[in-house]
Amino acid sequence: MEQDKLVVHAQERFQELLDKVTSMQARSEDLLFRAQRWANAIRNKTSYRDHMFQDDLQLLRRAVRTFIQECGSLPSLMDWLERDLEYTPDPRALERVRSLLKIATQFEKDISNFNDINRHLHHFVPLPELKVEVWYLVQEIEVIYDKVKGYPFFIAARLMLKVSTPEKGDEGPAGPKTPPGSPAGPQPDDTPPQAPPGSSSVA
Repeated sequence: MEQDKLVVHAQERFQELLDKVTSMQARSEDLLFRAQRWANAIRNKTSYRDHMFQDDLQLLRRAVRTFIQECGSLPSLMDWLERDLEYTPDPRALERVRSLLKIATQFEKDISNFNDINRHLHHFVPLPELKVEVWYLVQEIEVIYDKVKGYPFFIAARLMLKVSTPEKGDEGPAGPKTPPGSPAGPQPDDTPPQAPPGSSSVA
């Protein structure tokens, strides 16, 4: 039961972080649209300027820094899972780890997509000082992506294997082994019968 609670806790933690990536990604998409509009205005020599762009960009960077701090708990969570998970014949235990793998895989993909959006944002931002801020934002996201991109493989190769594979000695007590080629079960005694004491043997 404690093992099930631990896996469910890991699922909830990854889902919480996944939701935050989705929220930050929406912010970046909004900034990307505004940067494209701003760049087109400069190209067409119009007087348009997004006065709130820098403030919103700084809010996004602040959210990313907070997100990085929250992701700092993931390595210890992975160590905890590897240490405490063990083989269980209940197929539901493996299904729970599979669900965790699915969430972690989506988490990795969304961070990668989030980084791609900000790379495009860096390309379209029209002002040099804003380009510098977006460049730092991209570097921060790449750092966290490098840390989390191995989690799906870790869950598949280590945790699922621990839950689904019995260790030596967990298969049950082993009985006496039968030599190869011999029939199973008790064998008749081939020793010739002996004469009772005091009787003479007939030649």
